[in-house]
Amino acid sequence: MADQIFQRCKTLFANNTMSYFRSSTEYSVLDLNLDRLLLLSDRILAACDGHAHHGRVASEVNLRLSKLLSLSESGHDTSPSAVDLLAKLEIWLKSILWIAIPQKWESAHQRSEQAKSDGKQSRFNLYQVIQDLGLLTEQEIQTPVERFFEISDGVRQMILCAKEDRNPLEHDGSEIPHHVRQRLLSSSLVSYLAPVIRYQAELQVSLRGVVTHPPDFGGLTALEHF
Repeated sequence: MADQIFQRCKTLFANNTMSYFRSSTEYSVLDLNLDRLLLLSDRILAACDGHAHHGRVASEVNLRLSKLLSLSESGHDTSPSAVDLLAKLEIWLKSILWIAIPQKWESAHQRSEQAKSDGKQSRFNLYQVIQDLGLLTEQEIQTPVERFFEISDGVRQMILCAKEDRNPLEHDGSEIPHHVRQRLLSSSLVSYLAPVIRYQAELQVSLRGVVTHPPDFGGLTALEHF
């Protein structure tokens, strides 16, 4: 796994997310030091790497961010790569829930496994993890994406757009509408960074001692108690 991918994407995050966070009533009062937030994001990937359940988060998010960065630096359209990144938003959010609020993740995971055993549909999906992390309220998450502007906070607007845009884009395969294309980069990157900002204190405690490019990820022990 290439290391420090979030930190290497600093310009992308600075240009496409920080105006939303600084203008947000909710997020502007939190620590918005981008260098620290991106380092923390890379440590999340390091913690996931090699884990039986969360291991694919490290490789799949890294791959998609690397492709997004390459396209951006070469001046090409980033929309297809932003779509690919959105397709992995669910596993990224679940990894943050696992690290920041392990009891809530364990409870949700057990309910999901029990539902599967009973032949029922699992509800531990993107919708549920967004709510578990408190990124959107019940009313906000049910807002039609065409009326996202009714949500007053710009960060929450982008998270709703990411949630709603992801489903048809992931499963339909049709051409990306122009109005969606315009917001894709911001909605995807804001949605990845927002929970890191919101739970940075919990993440810092849980990830203490985790480095972003250890020589042997198999020896990582910081999260074994989860």
